[in-house]
Amino acid sequence: MQELFDFKQFENELKIRCYSEQTIKSYIFFNKKLLEFSKKSPRSITKQDIKKYILNMIDTYGAKPATINLAIASFRIYYRDFLKRRFLNDIRRAKPEQHQPVVLTKNEINEMIKQTKNFKHKLLIELLYSSGLRVSEAVNLKIENIYFKDKILIIKKGKGKKDRYVITSNKFIKDLVGFLEERKDKNPYVFISNQNLESHLTIRTVEEVVKSAAKKANI
Repeated sequence: MQELFDFKQFENELKIRCYSEQTIKSYIFFNKKLLEFSKKSPRSITKQDIKKYILNMIDTYGAKPATINLAIASFRIYYRDFLKRRFLNDIRRAKPEQHQPVVLTKNEINEMIKQTKNFKHKLLIELLYSSGLRVSEAVNLKIENIYFKDKILIIKKGKGKKDRYVITSNKFIKDLVGFLEERKDKNPYVFISNQNLESHLTIRTVEEVVKSAAKKANI
């Protein structure tokens, strides 16, 4: 399928529109999977092909509404905006699931911190709890973006690629000062990777840290 090479042009178009790297990967992923499933070229894809693929996502992989809606968004921007094909207007987004957020108590958070022996990991949990940052924002936090006196963090290019100010706790700032005084490196990030001293912790590592702390705290 010669038209598969259009995905490079599609990728460049998304970059020009300033979509995030993860969004670009997702949009290309679903469009490639649709072509593999239908065994057609992009110019031959129909609305029924897309509906069959979405049903296959549900029946084979148990795809949830959020995943289905991401796939639909991928198809819309590729076929409607990029290829200028107008056959997707009546494909509706999936009804989102209704979830009640799981909120941990202060005692549970304190127990997680208490059970965490690695001070960097302890500090990380303090930050996530006191500031409400997303994990991606926490790992990308730089020392230069912390106003220690005012207990304010500047989150650069957070959700929607917007900067914003976040207030954190006295305890986090106090512990952070002691943590940074022990460091001898010039890494600009607060949470340094043990594998790459010039980079920061990965999202996966943070998820494992939190999971481990919760398990030790019997949560």
